[in-house]
Amino acid sequence: MRDRARSRPVPPRFLLLAGAALGACALLGAAPCRAQRFGPPFALNTNADSDIGFDAGPRIATDGAGHWVAVWSSDDPHGGSTGTDGDILFARSSDAGQSWSAPLALDPGAGSDQAVDAEPDLATDRAGTWIAAWNSSAGATGSDDDILFARSTDHGATWSAPAPLNSDAAGDALHDTAPRLAGDGQGNWVAVWYTRGGSDEDLRVARSLDDGVSWSAPAALNTNAASDSGDDESPRIASDGAGNWVAVWDSDDTLGGALGIDRDILVARSSDAGASWTDPAPLNGAASDFANDLAAEIASDGAGNWVAVWQSFDSLGNTIGLDADILVARSADQGATWSAPAALNSAAVNDAALDRDAEVVSDGVGNWVAIWSSTESSDSDIFFARSTDAGATWSAQRALDPNAASDTGHDASPQLAMDGAGRSLAVWASSDPLDGTLESDYDLLAAVASGPSLPALPPSALVALAALLLGVAVRGPLQRLASR
Repeated sequence: MRDRARSRPVPPRFLLLAGAALGACALLGAAPCRAQRFGPPFALNTNADSDIGFDAGPRIATDGAGHWVAVWSSDDPHGGSTGTDGDILFARSSDAGQSWSAPLALDPGAGSDQAVDAEPDLATDRAGTWIAAWNSSAGATGSDDDILFARSTDHGATWSAPAPLNSDAAGDALHDTAPRLAGDGQGNWVAVWYTRGGSDEDLRVARSLDDGVSWSAPAALNTNAASDSGDDESPRIASDGAGNWVAVWDSDDTLGGALGIDRDILVARSSDAGASWTDPAPLNGAASDFANDLAAEIASDGAGNWVAVWQSFDSLGNTIGLDADILVARSADQGATWSAPAALNSAAVNDAALDRDAEVVSDGVGNWVAIWSSTESSDSDIFFARSTDAGATWSAQRALDPNAASDTGHDASPQLAMDGAGRSLAVWASSDPLDGTLESDYDLLAAVASGPSLPALPPSALVALAALLLGVAVRGPLQRLASR
């Protein structure tokens, strides 16, 4: 006989009360309502318990429809199938990052090449196209490093043969390195990277208008490249999906004497899919500080908000320590102007840790997460913080791994992806053996968080929602009491 109690539907008023609580919770900003907790770390590369290679530089992306793909560099020989040079590996998940396919070489010719492939990036337009790019010392393109790319249209199951992204690969003598990608979901893609080997280091950009099939000839991203004498490095790029593109990077160029000789964060903007760029401008308080600002990252929520995070030794007027902390700034005008830098990591006032490798991501519905590595304890661990007001304020930092205070492995190079439906996936490189279950080499660890993903509604809308739901929920019971 069927269990009637267990099959009985939940009364509508209880659902409405839950909805009202959720609306009021969002209105009041109560942390438990929107907080996500990451589960225990696990090895993303499924051969972590037996491989002997160094796995590093993980990058992940999700299409928001249940598909997740990770790429990274590794010198593990995979039983002799890939050699001992560095190659780009990939793995896929179709269950929101809980389990992953076995690592495979993205390049089918990885077993016979002698190239060192490293520093990959990965992006998806969330419309079926995935692109990976990396720097390679492949001899076929000359003796220098060049940028290679590959595409997938089946969620990373198969990839096109690697090809040069910088069309001058066969003839240039510059070392092209550290590419980053962004797409706008409308078939337009922009790739940025920096070059070494000239009189100074400059930035290059190429774009694709056919979903990454072909790429324009490389051009200078920093418009002063022909005349400046500073080193421009580590460019990052984001698109809001509405025609606006913003790039950030660190540089010791003085911009004609307007800035000091320390490294600062510069920004440039494009409104034509990377065909032209505004002149470099300082993002941080570059004219007056004397500390190095490094390794900026940028993200957009597609609703007009942009957030940049970076590592800095600036004390912000002696309001925080002189150690390396994570700073944050915001823009609401496509990167034209930025808020004053502020400390993102809540321990910045009194810690003595080295905070670095910061990343920031938005789920597009009002939630932002920043993630970074820190030497808060004797080893380095992964920390994160959350924001629901486009980076204006941030939650207290917390260790991603509950065992961070007691583990002995070094955790570095974290990255995070969010699917817009309340699920977040963090991945990083680590020497932590996970209580003896892994080898002592560097592997990839991952952790999954899931929970409510509340839309960023204006307060007036939340008040109306809460009042409506509470009114409907209690109206029936009150009417019945009145009729007794």
